[in-house]
Amino acid sequence: MDSTRTSSISMARITACVALSMVAVTARGHAHALRQEMAPVQPVTCAVLRPDGSWIDAKLSADGSLVADDGTPAMQGAVAILGPDGRALRASRERRPAFRTVSGQSEMVMADGQRVPGSLAGAFTDPDGGMRIVWKHLGLGAIDAPLDRVAGFSLQGGAPIPVAQAADVVQLANGDVIEGIVERIGEVFVIERDGERRDVPVGRIVACGFVTSPAPRLPIRVWQADGTVLDGTELRPVGEMAFALAGPSLLPGRSLVVLTAEEMHGAMLGSQTGVRVVPLAALVPTADAPADVQLATNRPRAPEALDADPPLGLASLEVRGPVRLVYELPKGSERLVGRFLVRERLREWAHAPVVVKQGRHELVSATLDAQNPVLDLDLRLDPALEGTDAALTIEIGEGQRAGIGDVIVLDRALVIVRGGGSS
Repeated sequence: MDSTRTSSISMARITACVALSMVAVTARGHAHALRQEMAPVQPVTCAVLRPDGSWIDAKLSADGSLVADDGTPAMQGAVAILGPDGRALRASRERRPAFRTVSGQSEMVMADGQRVPGSLAGAFTDPDGGMRIVWKHLGLGAIDAPLDRVAGFSLQGGAPIPVAQAADVVQLANGDVIEGIVERIGEVFVIERDGERRDVPVGRIVACGFVTSPAPRLPIRVWQADGTVLDGTELRPVGEMAFALAGPSLLPGRSLVVLTAEEMHGAMLGSQTGVRVVPLAALVPTADAPADVQLATNRPRAPEALDADPPLGLASLEVRGPVRLVYELPKGSERLVGRFLVRERLREWAHAPVVVKQGRHELVSATLDAQNPVLDLDLRLDPALEGTDAALTIEIGEGQRAGIGDVIVLDRALVIVRGGGSS
């Protein structure tokens, strides 16, 4: 056969195949577009905290808009925001597991409160002679941080990080504790104490705590699904159902970190509005018996947090009566928002008198029982008061049914504060 004719036939076949392929591709494209038109991406619902302490629902759409149910842009004036999972937990009236989805993970904790799950990748000395930690995060990659900004890290999942005061603290797997100055970090840690140096293989160490100074933080704090707590300069919704955190402080080489709505469990935004949120769980009260109660056995106990590292720090607190809790409130406190509740399994026996005061002024008084198991709180505080007159008192009286009758939950309570620094 003539080679020219053969080439012409071959080219015709190729052209036909290409045309058929283009038709097939075009058909698939139209089908994909049709499926998109038939099944649009549904918005997800977030919860937004306003400066007056009220929570509203807002829809995050694929175009990057976050709109309240009344049609207004939800980010304007927002103090805090919870992603879909965070919103679901806040709405729950029962104890739930911690937000952290990776159980027993190792993590690095910064002096300013940021937390990074992952693993120790090494350390090096910078040109100024300071030591820097290299920490590997699954999503963010390698993070290097100056040791004087690191409060501590755990090397074996779930190990508590010791608090260092006068010296660094190294917790060993056998329970021993070494205090001194950590001079080197690597396969072998070198710890100096009283002029003597001790070499400890990294495999024997479960956690370390380091002496640090209080550190300022950036205005925005974000809680992620994997337990990461990251600070930045701005948070905004973007396309594809996501949020962008600008200026992440632990990642100076990156301008943005983009998180899907499922990854972003919560964020504090209060510093953008001059209002900040202080979780009641972050304040340490004094605990004693109410004035009209004489305890024959157990001494009053401080509330117990029921959540580990929840977004916004909004842990629920179990309160066992009878008890009188006194909180020193931040200056400028304007509002107390939250709720008391009795767990469903305890409601049959519940009888818990509750009184909340600021100074001598009674804000609310009620009794929680099977008929009234929930008490919502939205209480105005006087920001002008000072000293003992400004203190918040929560009193759980002695119930009619001993034992479990006066055990209640103070659910995700927060204080709205006007001015005065970061949340």
